Amino acid sequence: LETRVRWPGLKRTERAVEKMMRSYGGEAWLILDIARHSMVFASAAELLVCLDAILDDTDVEVCAVKNRLRADYNSKATAGYRDVLLNLRMATAEAREIGVDSFVCEL
Repeated sequence: LETRVRWPGLKRTERAVEKMMRSYGGEAWLILDIARHSMVFASAAELLVCLDAILDDTDVEVCAVKNRLRADYNSKATAGYRDVLLNLRMATAEAREIGVDSFVCEL
């Protein structure tokens, strides 16, 4: 795969507070993208290979999928931006042992 991983910095505090108040009614625990990783694919076929691998991985629980590549998605709402966003949890003994198995990651 010709995939690139983009390692993030942390979301600025001001932006996190803004999102918490505007989108989540002051509920900080709902913010999932404090540090969001991105994977960039050269083709839709490569994206599908990766999605299949994630869905088949028993160490990962997929909590939600937001598919902004759908033909019926109105990209005007996001200024033309399109992506596929996954919310994941790690479902391993190690994650349970250190208490991070309930944390949701955004990819």
